Amino acid sequence: MANIEALKKSRKNERAAFRKAYNRVEELIELKVFKGKVDRLENTHSNILELLSEKDYDEEFEIVEDFRDKATRIQTKARRMINGQQNTLKIKIKVKNCSLIVRAMYDSGSQKSYIRKEMVSALGLAPLRQQHLPHALFGGERIKEKFYNVYNIELGSLDGSFNYNNFNKWIFID
Repeated sequence: MANIEALKKSRKNERAAFRKAYNRVEELIELKVFKGKVDRLENTHSNILELLSEKDYDEEFEIVEDFRDKATRIQTKARRMINGQQNTLKIKIKVKNCSLIVRAMYDSGSQKSYIRKEMVSALGLAPLRQQHLPHALFGGERIKEKFYNVYNIELGSLDGSFNYNNFNKWIFID
């Protein structure tokens, strides 16, 4: 009986991985369809611009450029989202004699910064203190308040040209 439970658990994980991959492929297909539409529109714009008088050309060209800019922005944004790179950057986290290069997600609207427990463990961090912290979800719903560990770390760019070492607001969420 234990074997069937292990298989069911494995099936659940494999189905989740399948759904994730399926959704990513579907997004890539949609992006390719969008690219085809952009290319057709660009071709139509070019044909029209060739036929316009000099007087009408400038006004139409501005409209065409606006469409080009929008298409480039949305394609770039879609690729970043599909690749999981939206609002992320690679940084170096340094503590004493240890450093790690990680992909960090940044949120300019967040009031706190968080670090995964795996990073805390890998860096051998010891908490500076604990902080009582309430969390609110979308719509203002509150979840149970609890204490979180606060750590001091140094952040830096990969090439070493920028370091920020007054960053003692990192909170460990388990």
